[in-house]
Amino acid sequence: GSAREGDMDLSQFAIMFRSIFLEGLARPYEGVRRLTQVLLARLRESGAERYMGCGVRELRVENGRVTGVVVNGGTTLTAGAVLSSAGAEETRRLCRASGRHKEEKESEPDNVGRLSFVETISVLACQPADLGWKDTIVFFNDSERFEYAVPGDLVDPRSGVICFPNNFDYGDRKLEEGLFRVTCLASYDRWAALSESEYRECKRAWFDRVTASAQRFLAPVESAAVERLTVARDMFTPTTIHRYTGHVNGAVYGAPRKARDGTTAVGNLFICGTDQGFLGIVGALLSGISIANRHVLSKRES
Repeated sequence: GSAREGDMDLSQFAIMFRSIFLEGLARPYEGVRRLTQVLLARLRESGAERYMGCGVRELRVENGRVTGVVVNGGTTLTAGAVLSSAGAEETRRLCRASGRHKEEKESEPDNVGRLSFVETISVLACQPADLGWKDTIVFFNDSERFEYAVPGDLVDPRSGVICFPNNFDYGDRKLEEGLFRVTCLASYDRWAALSESEYRECKRAWFDRVTASAQRFLAPVESAAVERLTVARDMFTPTTIHRYTGHVNGAVYGAPRKARDGTTAVGNLFICGTDQGFLGIVGALLSGISIANRHVLSKRES
């Protein structure tokens, strides 16, 4: 079905369709760390320093330019240009944190990401293919119309994505642990309103509902057999995403309208990552490289 509402326009759907159905998916055997290791090596060669465990508290702006990046410990870092992958709205809020920066548009509520997800992860004591689950990616939807929107309940289990990374063709290599992952649309507001005890109980209940919904579209296996073969399980929610990324609403795809050229209202501040416009994990990496090349490295060379 077609999407009725959401954070991506038709051009982005076309890009996703081409990437997934025409060009295929890719997955490094070592995961995304293999890609980040290459980037980190290049950063070190360029003389860059990496700071870990120090989230950004404020972007100090004076006379239309960032003059300092204040991290949570209070240290202020300076640079000729700043690239932010925090998100468009999140970056605006960092600029306003000190009260020194006043933009014409304090915020754009219609351009704040809203779509978020839950994802269940089951670790199996066998290969998924041993259960007859031989696909790598399965997109499922049991309704006449695909509702690409924030659900009214905690989760919308009617549609989602099933992933079996074990079934990806790595040649003569194979993941030892069987992995069964299911992703469904979820409501950040509803998850964020829960108490700690309610949150834990809802995670347990929705884990079962999400995996049961997904199994309708797979080769039939008795639930008791799957439970017996499950050695570990976990689940993240929209509030997990918000906690570790700071993204408003726990949004995954970011703002509906992207900053294609990476520029902002602040002269030396540039957006990279999902809100710049590239999709997915690899897209976010490429975005940082592209924006750095366009707005930072090109000026150094000229």
